[in-house]
Amino acid sequence: MNIVDSKRGFVENFTLFQLLIIPIGVAINYVGGNLAILLKLPLFLDVIGTCFASLVAGPWIGAFTGILTNSMIGITQPMAFMSIHVQIVIALTVAALAHFGMLNRVWKFALSCLILVIMTLCASLPTQIFLLGGVTGSMTDIVTAAVVRSGLPMWMGVAATQFVSNIFDKSSALVIAFMIARSMSPRFLSKLKNGYIYMAMSKKVTSHVKTSDPDETK
Repeated sequence: MNIVDSKRGFVENFTLFQLLIIPIGVAINYVGGNLAILLKLPLFLDVIGTCFASLVAGPWIGAFTGILTNSMIGITQPMAFMSIHVQIVIALTVAALAHFGMLNRVWKFALSCLILVIMTLCASLPTQIFLLGGVTGSMTDIVTAAVVRSGLPMWMGVAATQFVSNIFDKSSALVIAFMIARSMSPRFLSKLKNGYIYMAMSKKVTSHVKTSDPDETK
């Protein structure tokens, strides 16, 4: 691939339909994050939109969705700026998982959730431990404080709490984002970078239903 083809391929990530995914993803992130705060959940729920954008539109759109989300939240919650890089890592990870077909089997999807959790922890723990002193700004801080009071070192308490929390948080985000992607119409999916992945899944389900239809076998 020459330089011209590479530039053309990069530009194709930012078509009108691709760009439309960014505000949708930001809105989903914003609603999810505020819902978690309102319900005082020990979760974040602020990366569902990032996962969705990465699944259907690729890593660049997913990354911009995450960056814009945390930049907006950072206006009222400055700590959000400290985790912009985490949003980027999540976008790249989810896009890679979709690209390499890690979402088309139950066991692969479960493994993908674990990979996403590990990548998130690798990106977030250094900031949380060394820059924020273990504070995340969520309800998980209460659990972390209780774990540390039990005698564990601070870094171990943060790591343990965040691992358990992220298993539920990031797995839920990936599942919800995947369900949204699967529910989209083929007409719209065909305009998106990764839309073919979910169109192919729908075709497989449809063909399976037709072949298993008892009326078809009579």
